[in-house]
Amino acid sequence: MVVFVPGMCETPTHGGSEAILYSFAINRLIRSCWKYTIKRGATCPQLQSQCIAITTTPTTPSSAAPLPLDTRQSLAKMLLTKTINGTEISYDTAGYATGPPIVLLTGWAHDLQLYDLVLPHLAHKFNVIRINWRGHGPSRDPIPDFGVAEQVSDTIALLDALDVDTFYLVSHSHGGWAALGLVEKLCSSSSSRILSLFMIDQIMTDPPPEFAAGLTTMQDKASWKAARAGLFASWLAGSDDAAVRDHFAYSFGRFGYDMWALSCRVIAGAYAEHGNPMKRMEALAAERGGKICPIRHVFSHPRGDEAYRARHESFQSGKGSGWFSWRDLGCATHFPSLDCPGVVAGEIAEFVEGLSRES
Repeated sequence: MVVFVPGMCETPTHGGSEAILYSFAINRLIRSCWKYTIKRGATCPQLQSQCIAITTTPTTPSSAAPLPLDTRQSLAKMLLTKTINGTEISYDTAGYATGPPIVLLTGWAHDLQLYDLVLPHLAHKFNVIRINWRGHGPSRDPIPDFGVAEQVSDTIALLDALDVDTFYLVSHSHGGWAALGLVEKLCSSSSSRILSLFMIDQIMTDPPPEFAAGLTTMQDKASWKAARAGLFASWLAGSDDAAVRDHFAYSFGRFGYDMWALSCRVIAGAYAEHGNPMKRMEALAAERGGKICPIRHVFSHPRGDEAYRARHESFQSGKGSGWFSWRDLGCATHFPSLDCPGVVAGEIAEFVEGLSRES
């Protein structure tokens, strides 16, 4: 059957006992439609055009079918917000399992849609919290510049507000700098709120010259779009993956020069301060008697760079022995959570469940 979510001037007309199973989802969609269109000052006909038709299959409580993919994706974009450190932070939650949640962090200048295709694989096994950085949610009101320190502080304060004690942490790309900042704040030699850190496709060694140059070019208003296009081409690496291209259009495309320039300043500053993520990990471990929470780095880029893979192997058997591991996913792009989400979800689950068995 088809259930139409009404606009402001309509009354719901759907019927049938099977519709009750979806009432909570429908109500969330109604509220989202209402808020979105009210902010835009839409009239009643416009409100109706903004609303969503959800295709479902009749079910009974004992044989409830999963929500269709398009409906799950719509629900996944229903953001929750809290005012944290004087700034609106948006996030969402999924899952009903007991135990510590998995917390998903993105990189810069895109949002938690990065994990839309991973979420259905994880949400039936784990509680999952996806977080947008400040300035990365629905609001485009100007905010002061911020960096890794604010990202760390916001994340801790949000998790505290959600009564989250221990958790498994996942980061993508240069969101890993904030993840390592969280390790610094929340992991001691005797206890840790972070049970593990799973890092996806971050440059772990000193940044390649072309990448470092791009960070500078991106901060020039006259050249930032060309520099961004170069990054997109590098990240795709010849792939024509539709999910990744959509993410470029509908997530990265929502952010302008100010956020891209800020991100490049912060990322360049992190490499200048710490050298590279492996050196940052090494320093954190040294401060804690040679060991920190388990960290795994999984990646697909740079493709075909055997020296990069050898560096990971050397780090795992040397300075990172006992707490660092790595996997080459062999996926096509810099965004394996989009071009091979089942592989990424499987890696996350295997890592988390393995640690749970050990404890």
